[in-house]
Amino acid sequence: MSKIIDLDIVKTLRQNFGIKVFAAFTVFLFFISFSFTTFLIYQLRESLTDTLTRNGELLARVLAHNSRIGVFAENDEMLRDPIEAVFHQQEVLEVSIFNLSGDLLIRQERPGTGTSEEPAKGDGGSNNEIFEKLKGHGPPFYIEGKGEFEFWSPIVSGSSYLMEEALFFEERPLQRKDRIIGFVKVKVGKAALSRELKGLLLKSILVGVVLLMTGSGVVYVLVKGITGPLDRLTEGVKAFGLKGVIEKVPVETVDEIGRLAAAFNNLSESLKTRETEKEQLETQLRHAQKMEAIGTLAGGIAHDFNNILGVIMGYTELAFLDVPKGTLVRRRLEEVMKASNRAKDLVMQILTFSRHSEKELKPL
Repeated sequence: MSKIIDLDIVKTLRQNFGIKVFAAFTVFLFFISFSFTTFLIYQLRESLTDTLTRNGELLARVLAHNSRIGVFAENDEMLRDPIEAVFHQQEVLEVSIFNLSGDLLIRQERPGTGTSEEPAKGDGGSNNEIFEKLKGHGPPFYIEGKGEFEFWSPIVSGSSYLMEEALFFEERPLQRKDRIIGFVKVKVGKAALSRELKGLLLKSILVGVVLLMTGSGVVYVLVKGITGPLDRLTEGVKAFGLKGVIEKVPVETVDEIGRLAAAFNNLSESLKTRETEKEQLETQLRHAQKMEAIGTLAGGIAHDFNNILGVIMGYTELAFLDVPKGTLVRRRLEEVMKASNRAKDLVMQILTFSRHSEKELKPL
C-alpha cells in the first residue's frame, strides 16, 4: 500500500509542473530558514556566552579587590560582605576564597546547587595548577564546565589599578609578584544562559515557521498565477481536440504566458476563419458538382432530343419537295420547320450549358 502511495506521489510530481515548482521553492525556503535560524542561534549563543564570561570575570575582579583586607587578616567576617555583594547576582552558584598557600578561607554556595563533582574542562586540571598559574602573574581567567563557568582571579595586597575607575576598564592591571596574597573563585551557572538560548531557539523556530509559511503562501500564489492560465489553455486545446470547438482564453497578464494565450486566441481566430472558408468552398463544390450532374443529364437528353429533332427536320424537308408553294399544307410545314429551328437553337444552348459543345461567339 505504501509503495502504491509513493508511486502516486512520484507520478503526481512528474506530471504536475505547479507541484514541482512549489515543492522546489518550499525546500529552498526551508533550507534558507534552517540556515538562518542556525546562524542566528550560533551568533546569539556566542554573544550571550561572551557577555556571561565578561560579567563573570568582572565579578571575580571585584571580589578579589574587595576581599584584600579580609584575606590579609584571614578574617571570615570581613570576607562575608564582599561575598554577599557577589551573591546578589542570581547566576552565581558558588564563591570561594583561598589564601596564598591554597587553603580555603571561606566558601559560600547557593542553596540547592551543591559542588560539582566533575572536574572543570579548560586550562589546568586541579586547583594547585591554577594557583601556580595565577602566582606566575597570570591574568584572571575562566574554566568552562558542563553546567557552569569557574572564574579565577588573584588577590593582591594593594590596589592593582591606577584608580578606582580602572577596575572596570583596565584589561591588564599593574601587578607585582610579592603582592599576591590569595585567590578567588566565582562559579557562575549556565542555567540563565540555557533559558535564554531556549527562548531564542523557540523564537527563531517560530520566525522560521512563519517565514516558511509566508514564503510558501507567496510561492503558491505565484505558481497558481503561472499554472492557472496554462491549465485554461490546456483545457481549450483539449476541447478543440475532442469537440472541435475553440473558445478564447482570457489574457490575464502581459508576460510570456499572456503572449502565449494571445497567440492561442489568434490561432483560434485563424482556425475559425479557415473553417468558415472551408465550409463555403465545400458549399461551392457541392453546387458545382450538382450543376455538373445536371449538365451531364441535360447533355444526354439534348443529344437524344437532337436525334429526334433531326428526323423531324429531315422529313419536313422531304415534304417540302412534294407540296407546292402557296398551299395551306406548305405554310404549315414552314411553321413546323421554324419550330424545329428554334428547338435546334435550344438544344445548342443546352449542349453549351453542359459543355459538350464549343461556344459560338457572335457580335450583338
